[in-house]
Amino acid sequence: MPAVPAADPLIPVPCRLPKSMAARFRTEADERGTSVSDVLRSYIKLDEAKPLGTVRPRKRVKSLAPVTAADPALLQALRLIGTNVNQIAHGLHAVRLLPGKRAVDATLLLAELSAMRGQLDRLAVQADPVPVPTS
Repeated sequence: MPAVPAADPLIPVPCRLPKSMAARFRTEADERGTSVSDVLRSYIKLDEAKPLGTVRPRKRVKSLAPVTAADPALLQALRLIGTNVNQIAHGLHAVRLLPGKRAVDATLLLAELSAMRGQLDRLAVQADPVPVPTS
């Protein structure tokens, strides 16, 4: 096989083949005095390459279907607050688990959490609760 330019290096691509087909490729490689990879590449025409089967759907949907009539801006604000809480928890775990890090000022963390609680309380007052329909 001709040398491949460095801009397009070869990478390993694992695949599963029936035993009979793999044996056929090994035999052909032995007859040609080359590798099985070279034999496989000789059968592949890139302009004719097509995906096999159907694409599996994503496991996680990026946008969730609305389950309430709540204000989307309120829900986004709650998501952002949740992200902040997760970051605080991650920071606390990281400091506790890594020896040698400086201690986190608990008073500062409590002040941050208190401020977030105030934001949540203000958002709750603004929100107009709508009953969720049950099916």
